[in-house]
Amino acid sequence: MSRVSGPRPWSIRLFVILFAMQALAAFATTLGNLDGELAYYAGRYPSFGFTRDTIIVIASARLTIAAIPMALVWFYASRLARWMATALAALKLLRVPSALTMWAASGEISLVWAAGLLLGTAAVTCLFTPAARRFFAKHHRARAEAFD
Repeated sequence: MSRVSGPRPWSIRLFVILFAMQALAAFATTLGNLDGELAYYAGRYPSFGFTRDTIIVIASARLTIAAIPMALVWFYASRLARWMATALAALKLLRVPSALTMWAASGEISLVWAAGLLLGTAAVTCLFTPAARRFFAKHHRARAEAFD
């Protein structure tokens, strides 16, 4: 895999901005609500013995996982990263029905979660614009010298 040089199309720039915004918002929300997150994880996995430090590690890991596809798309025009980001967004979309159920029961929904859902979906959509497709295709042409 070789490093990409030159300007990036607007859709790639927008992907990185939107994906970073949603990842940072989720990270900040988790750190701002450590006790709530601790209660959630402790209730869901009672035998693990979660602490506030564990929740910080989980939030940091999630932020790092989100940074991987951003870096791979930006620096290497990785098609695998495009699909990785798509899978991460799809997993978030799969949680929508349970979020709507909780919203109906409690009458409130996390605006940060909803914004993150929209930002992540919009970011992934940017990876499938014509300009983004050309960007990925341009940097993944077979090199004749690789087959000599």
